[in-house]
Amino acid sequence: MKHTNLKRILSLLLVLVMVVGVLPVVPEVFTASAVTKNELDKKLEELDKKIDAAQKEIDANNKDIKDAEKTAAGIQKEINAYQAKIDAVQAKINILTNKISNMNAQIAKLEDNIKKLQASIQKQEDTIDQTQDAVAKRMRAMYLSGNISNLELILESENFAQLLNRIELIARVTRNDKALIDKLEKEISIVKEQQTQMAKEETEIQSNKQEVESSKQTLEKDRNDIAKDKAVVDAKKKKLDNYIGDLEDDNEEKQAYIAKIRQQQKAWMDAYVAQNSSHGSHGSGGANGKMVWPVPCSDSYVTSPYGTRTLHGRTYTHYGMDISCGHAASNTVAVVAADSGTVISASNACGHNYRKSSSCGCNGGYGNMVVVDNGQGLHIYYAHLARATVSVGQKVSAGQQVGVLGCTGYSTGPHLHFEMRVNDGSNRAAAARNPANYVHK
Repeated sequence: MKHTNLKRILSLLLVLVMVVGVLPVVPEVFTASAVTKNELDKKLEELDKKIDAAQKEIDANNKDIKDAEKTAAGIQKEINAYQAKIDAVQAKINILTNKISNMNAQIAKLEDNIKKLQASIQKQEDTIDQTQDAVAKRMRAMYLSGNISNLELILESENFAQLLNRIELIARVTRNDKALIDKLEKEISIVKEQQTQMAKEETEIQSNKQEVESSKQTLEKDRNDIAKDKAVVDAKKKKLDNYIGDLEDDNEEKQAYIAKIRQQQKAWMDAYVAQNSSHGSHGSGGANGKMVWPVPCSDSYVTSPYGTRTLHGRTYTHYGMDISCGHAASNTVAVVAADSGTVISASNACGHNYRKSSSCGCNGGYGNMVVVDNGQGLHIYYAHLARATVSVGQKVSAGQQVGVLGCTGYSTGPHLHFEMRVNDGSNRAAAARNPANYVHK
């Protein structure tokens, strides 16, 4: 089963390489000086199809990445298991290595003691040899001077006491020599027994050491075999990691491709808005041809501008401008039309007018809202209202109240989500524009 998954992943990798090779060429930036509504719609639809196709490939890549990561996680468990086995065997090897080291120390100590005993034996044997030489010399001297018989000892002695002294002296010398030799030979016998015992111990330790070394060699072979198996799994994991990396790189390329296509859409829509708006980038309704600030309380301020940001590790685009009114209570602050136009959407269906950490789901998180078409290619959104005060089809003027500041939809506090989209606004990512380019306090 694992081999089948790996083959499938490698097959997908080949497909990925082919897909990257045929990535569509991004169209050139729009430069036409005039474009009709039909031409705009057709071009936007064409570009949307390219975006959808690239997004489908990204979604497919993400699915393959998820599958590959799941497989990689399983392989990583195998790698961890192999490493645990290697560590366990290595721990045993370390124990045997220490044991062998201790045995070598014991053997060295025994060999040193045996050498010392051998030196002691040699010294005692030398003493015996010297004693025996002395006895031999006395015997030789007596022989050269003639044998001394018992009769001679009697005749030469002046009295009986002297005779006894001479006999005792000869006997004592003989006994002393014999006692010395017997003592030395007994000591030599004891030392030789110790030497024999030590040699026996050394032999036993050498034998045990050979067994330990044999066990260590077996364990080292086991460790090496496990390491080879782990290397095979490591190679599989590396291939999967490279495959996932290639998919992620491909996704980045496709995201860049989509971004360039969105630039094309923006160029087409900007050109259309520019040629169909008599007031340029500011719209048409407010004093001096400029739009009106939608939250006209004195201490209103922007709490979150238009643009891309990262929150909780997730990157997203904020397609509008959030405006708060200081410490003013919700349900008391008027929200006014930034530009004149026709109300094309008005909703009071959301009753969740309180701080939330997630969307309540009303109108996709917009809550109670109003959308005004200014007739010049802009749709202006007023979201998170406590309530809308206008209805669909109603004509409004710049500065006219359209709602009340609230906290409905996905709102962590009372504020107005003020958003602008060009054309019909159906594709928010492509149609959204920075409100700061149109209105400021």
